[in-house]
Amino acid sequence: MVTYQAHEVVSHALTPEGAQIASEGSHEARVWHVLPGKGEGTSISPVELKKLVGDETAKIGQGRAFKNGWIGKEDNGLVRLVRSYNNTNTRTKRACVLINDTGPSDMGCNEK
Repeated sequence: MVTYQAHEVVSHALTPEGAQIASEGSHEARVWHVLPGKGEGTSISPVELKKLVGDETAKIGQGRAFKNGWIGKEDNGLVRLVRSYNNTNTRTKRACVLINDTGPSDMGCNEK
């Protein structure tokens, strides 16, 4: 007689985008970092932003940073509206770094 027991393992591994977030920060953080503060310099046009951070990061990061209230429009370009941003990016980056450093992980979905 043969018996078996099922063993299910859930693991996490970084996608190429996750690896980039681990090394460079989230899309919105990268957008925020290249923009001047409001009244602190010349605003950056969306076209120039794409040249600085890349097309995908500009598209995703600009939308998320607007939604978070981190950036805004001034003249014909974009500027930072806040001096610092919330801790969400730090937690996301920390989780990606943990997965990147430890390899596929069973850290669970409740990680905060």
